[in-house]
Amino acid sequence: MKKSKSIVILAGLIFLFSGSQVYGAGLERSPSSPSASYTDFQSARVLQNRTVLLINPSRTEISCIEPKTERVLWTRSFNSIKDVDPLYWPAKVVVIDYEKGQLSRTTLNMQGKELTKRVYQQLGKQAEDVRVDRISGESNLHEKIALLENDVLKIFDAGQPKSQWAYSIKNTDELGSIVNFEVNGDYAVIKYEGSAIFSEQESYLLINLVKKTSKIISLPANIRSTFDLDAGVLNIATQFSDGIGGAGLKSDKPQTYFYQYSAANGNLKNEQASIFQAGDTFGWAAYFWREHIYVKDAGTQEWTVYTLNGTPLSASENKAKKTEWFLNYFSKIL
Repeated sequence: MKKSKSIVILAGLIFLFSGSQVYGAGLERSPSSPSASYTDFQSARVLQNRTVLLINPSRTEISCIEPKTERVLWTRSFNSIKDVDPLYWPAKVVVIDYEKGQLSRTTLNMQGKELTKRVYQQLGKQAEDVRVDRISGESNLHEKIALLENDVLKIFDAGQPKSQWAYSIKNTDELGSIVNFEVNGDYAVIKYEGSAIFSEQESYLLINLVKKTSKIISLPANIRSTFDLDAGVLNIATQFSDGIGGAGLKSDKPQTYFYQYSAANGNLKNEQASIFQAGDTFGWAAYFWREHIYVKDAGTQEWTVYTLNGTPLSASENKAKKTEWFLNYFSKIL
C-alpha cells in the first residue's frame, strides 16, 4: 500500500526557530541500545507499532527508536537509501537501495530482520543521483516505481523493463535544485529550493499525470515548508524563523501557515493564516497530520491545533491532540 498519511514525514526540511535544520536533539544512547548513539537524522517515519524510523543524513543507515525511552531498538546499514516505505497490513518496512548502478528492494519486519531482497534488474543501470519513489504494491505484480532523473519523470511497473509513463520537465531551471518528490495516484509533486543573496525560496511543481500538465507553486521568500500529496490534494504547511533571513514579515500581519491545492489543476482550495506574537523571536512552525494542522508560535512557544477551515480546537480538544504520543516526541526537537 502507499505510504499511510499517518506517517509523519520530516524530510530534513523542518527548522528550529533558531533557523537551523532539525536533527535528533536529545536522542542520547540508552545503555541497552544495540547501536551507537543516533543524534542526527535526515527524515523520520512513524511505524504502526509507535516506534520511529530515523534515516541518517548520509542515507546509508536507518535506526528504529522507541520515542518514550529514546532507546535505539535496531539499526540497518545500506549503500545508498533512495526510499523508505512503511507498510501497515501486514506491518513491514520496504527500503529501496542503490548499489553499483542497480536498485534493489529489501523488506524488513518490525524487528529489523530481513524478510526478502530483490534486485530490480529489469530497470537496468541507473545513475547514482536518480531519485526514487516506490508508489504501491505488496507484490511484484502490482508494485510501481517512479524514477526522477535529468528532468524526466518515469513510472515503471516494477515487473516490466519499459516505463508505463514518462514526462519531461521543462522551464524549471529558475526554481533551483530538486529537494524531493512524490507520486500519488494520478498526480506527482516535485519540491525545489532556490537561493539568492540573503534569500531562499521553495517551490512546487504539481503534475497531472493523466493530462500531462503542470503548474508551479512558489512560496514567499524564506518560508520553509513540508508537504503531503493525498487524495488529489496537495497540502503545504509552512515554517518561518526570523533567524533564517530578512523575509520582511511583520508580526502584526496575518501569516499563512497552511495551503491546499487541487492536484488536478493546481488551483488554491484553502488557505489559513494567523497573527503570530513577537517575543524573543518571531516565527511559527506548522505541520499537517490526520486532517489537522499543528501550529507552534515561536513568540509564545505555544501549540494550537486547527481544523482545516482554521478553527482552533477547544481547550480540552487542543490539549488532547497536543499530547498525542507522536507530538510528545517531536515537540522535543521542534
